[in-house]
Amino acid sequence: MPDVILTDLEMPGMDGLDLLAALRSRHETRAVAAIVYSGRSTASTVEQAFEWGASDFVAKPTALSEIVVRIRNQLRIARTIAMLEDACHRDVLTGLLNRQGAFEAMHRELARVARNGGSVAVVLLALEAARRAPGARVQGCAEGPRAFARVLERTLRATDIAACLDDRFVLVLPGTSHAEALRALDRVREELEAHGFGRSPELSVGVTVVGVTEPPRPVPSPARVLEWAEEALEEDADARTTSRRERLGRCSG
Repeated sequence: MPDVILTDLEMPGMDGLDLLAALRSRHETRAVAAIVYSGRSTASTVEQAFEWGASDFVAKPTALSEIVVRIRNQLRIARTIAMLEDACHRDVLTGLLNRQGAFEAMHRELARVARNGGSVAVVLLALEAARRAPGARVQGCAEGPRAFARVLERTLRATDIAACLDDRFVLVLPGTSHAEALRALDRVREELEAHGFGRSPELSVGVTVVGVTEPPRPVPSPARVLEWAEEALEEDADARTTSRRERLGRCSG
């Protein structure tokens, strides 16, 4: 995807205004900067170009050095916007994606599965030990979630996505089966033990895998997928509570 497009108004096949309209009508190119470079520079032409989505207008003839400066300005603006958008999608405490970022990531992956087939695993995690992480009592209760977030970043693949939703963590694992998701969680547990979260950390897990074999097929919404993962997590937590009570009962007996 280009960062900046330099276009004339008069071109064969598609003129500059049609190009601007096409760029602004597509989600993936809506934010791409477009500089119009044209010999038609009347006030009405310039106004029309901006109305159709131009980011800047350069009248011919113009020195190459000025065009380069204008391109650099648009790149600087694009970087600033990207930084602001990224900050809006980040959880302040952990630095992971927040709820909005998680839903957009799930939406992209679910759309990919619907379009191309394959699968995506969505994992919901609740870690009681995050409240008792190394340094938590010294630096405050925020240290546990931060430490857990760093463990996830070290353990997951580059293509995996981690997010923080209040007291839950969400993992979006593209191209992952249920068995592969469980193996990834085993690696997370091992990393947690290695970094002081205690032996066999109390990690309640809910795993939902969405996959189709014959695309295109309708797929559920991110909210529905999270509901399934929450149901699976509650079942896992209940099973752990029952197992713990049974162990305590045997010890007291």
